[in-house]
Amino acid sequence: MAMINRPGGGEIRVFGTGDVATTIIEAAGGVQAFGDVPGRLTRIGTEELIRRNPDVIVVPACCGGDVGPEGAQPVIDGLRADPALAGVPAVRDGRLYAVTFAEVTPGVRNADAVANLARLLHPERF
Repeated sequence: MAMINRPGGGEIRVFGTGDVATTIIEAAGGVQAFGDVPGRLTRIGTEELIRRNPDVIVVPACCGGDVGPEGAQPVIDGLRADPALAGVPAVRDGRLYAVTFAEVTPGVRNADAVANLARLLHPERF
């Protein structure tokens, strides 16, 4: 699974090791596809996303506490429309999920983010 952003439909940025997003993914029962990439919003190429082959992609809405998950929809639509990503399991199987920016920023909402992501990853457990 990967948590990414793609501002303006351009370069792909991933949330890597040492970021609260990775902690959220792992606490929700997921495996971070970019757990070996240092930092927050590290730039990667499309080829690297394809190589990592995530089965789930989570896209945080950008930016601010007043932006709901719908703010991530343009990025999700862009990932779905990119023919190079058509074979990536998350894209192929429609497992592209939006979260709020506040959920992946360190704070009190992280517990809710873990619970929400766990429901998406493991719906049979809820």
